[in-house]
Amino acid sequence: MRRLAPLLLVALLAGGCWDRTEVNDIALVTAMAIDVGSEHPYRLSLQIILPQLVGARSPGGGGGSSPSQAQQVAIVGREGRSLMEAADSIQREVSRWLRFGHTSFIVLGEELARRGITDVIGFLATHRDVRLRTPVYVAEGDGLAVLKAQPLLEGTPGEVVEELGSMQNLPRATVGSVADELGREGIEPVMARISTTPALSPAGFDGGGGGGGQGAASTRLELRLTGAGLFQGDRLVDFVGPQEAMAIAWVRNRTLESLFTVFPPEGGLVTFNALRLRSRLEVVPVDPRPQVRIHLTTIGELLENSARLDLTDPVVVNRLERLVEATVAAEIAHAIESVQKRGTDVFGFGFALFKRDPRAWRERWAREWDRVFPTLPVQVTATVDARRIGLVPEPVDAPERPVRQFPPGEEGAIPQDPTQVPPGGEPPVE
Repeated sequence: MRRLAPLLLVALLAGGCWDRTEVNDIALVTAMAIDVGSEHPYRLSLQIILPQLVGARSPGGGGGSSPSQAQQVAIVGREGRSLMEAADSIQREVSRWLRFGHTSFIVLGEELARRGITDVIGFLATHRDVRLRTPVYVAEGDGLAVLKAQPLLEGTPGEVVEELGSMQNLPRATVGSVADELGREGIEPVMARISTTPALSPAGFDGGGGGGGQGAASTRLELRLTGAGLFQGDRLVDFVGPQEAMAIAWVRNRTLESLFTVFPPEGGLVTFNALRLRSRLEVVPVDPRPQVRIHLTTIGELLENSARLDLTDPVVVNRLERLVEATVAAEIAHAIESVQKRGTDVFGFGFALFKRDPRAWRERWAREWDRVFPTLPVQVTATVDARRIGLVPEPVDAPERPVRQFPPGEEGAIPQDPTQVPPGGEPPVE
């Protein structure tokens, strides 16, 4: 037995991969769009990267051999009675094995989202190749139009959405988070809204230096993340703007940073950039309606100071912090009230109540939460810590100078320095 043990160990380490697939036999799906089909319930569109052309892309745009975005990826789509049937139809027409592990994002068409997404999320969450961390967006209109966009600065729509998602202050939804929220009590899904917008670009711009007439322009479709889509159950009910979307992200502790502008009594304005944003949500089950308390905290920096305040004075900074706190609380409270009018609890107030008192939630509030939620009293408070005041904290004042009045007819003349041009003489030759 002692002699067999080393041989068995070598055999285990020397074995090959039993399900290996050559790289040349794989088609990497970088983006996915799911819409309502014209003849079947679903239309699945996949954006497949063309690896033989990606490396040839020149970011400098100086040569004419760089492939355009349309050449770097291929879009294939089919309809089906189910998403699996549509995916199988695509697989039978593609010469490589489809792999979804590198999918940058998934976009759901607006019409599909309004009909219901339970089956769609169920398919994505149980697919062996789709990552649960894959971002999910809802389109304003058709999801396929998002895949057909031709971004100016990036090579593919997937790169654009990935960069915008990391910078924009919007709710973040993934396959896993949406599947989790669909099965929870007292919380509804929310997704960032993605839309296309026409953008003028120089004619002939295709990622390289192609030619066209100088000064001519062509219309391209750019991508934007604008606001968020609110769901009730598994159905999209409404869209909200960036301010409401930021409030949702902050209450959910899924935000990045945000700008707030305050107006001191002395005049002018001061801009505060909130960098570290956190929230603490508390729902108190009292009669006749639960009370919601939200405390927001942030650490940030004071940027623009057109009010000419002396930021080296701790008293002035403390007064600005109190002013920013009032502004933050008022803006977030207004945004929450706007979302409450839509009647969908994307903040998770009900889930917070359920965690605090599951029995009271199920016996009293669960069945009538859709009616109670819009009327909930919400108290918002904020704590602001301005730790950065800028490299030039003192106000910059330019001394006032008299404005020279030109004689009539000499408005365009440039006055000469009398110290360098003697009266009646010629200016010195350099």
